[in-house]
Amino acid sequence: EMNSVTKKVDRAEELLTSLDAEKLRWSGSSTTFDYQMSTLIGDSLISAAFLTYAGIFDHRNRKQLIMEWTEALEATALPLRNEIDMIGYLSKPSEQIQWRALGLPSDDLAIENAILLSRFKRFPLVIDPSGQACDFLMNRHASERIIKCSILEGNFMKTLANAIRFGNPLLVTEVEELDPILN
Repeated sequence: EMNSVTKKVDRAEELLTSLDAEKLRWSGSSTTFDYQMSTLIGDSLISAAFLTYAGIFDHRNRKQLIMEWTEALEATALPLRNEIDMIGYLSKPSEQIQWRALGLPSDDLAIENAILLSRFKRFPLVIDPSGQACDFLMNRHASERIIKCSILEGNFMKTLANAIRFGNPLLVTEVEELDPILN
């Protein structure tokens, strides 16, 4: 009976120690959460501007835009994070791992582009000389039976009509100029 009581007391002490450590972690998380809530409006404005306007720029110009937007918001005394990480703010690590598994390169520009592609409201125009984005999109939407075709193919109009009729996504390649039929 003494051994049983001793084991219970030891487990109770371990539980109290664990709870004390958890309290410290929660206190730290609470402080971080309070800071995140205080900068929510500014961070949201920067990320919305990034999603809306940064898609056509390269990585260097995107960083420059974020810097300019940050300075403009700081001039209005709106609280925001310094050096906000768009990748960390707009995506989860699990999404990034999934994107890499689907063939996306691991550089920051590719991940930013995947974020932009995952949040688009209109159909995006992707300039992809290496073909990596095309492969990524084909892998990502394979379960939706995505169809890949070229605008130069003779049966393009039939493929487009079938994709619309059956609701399949369509990846159009080799688009030199936008045919009004696509609108």
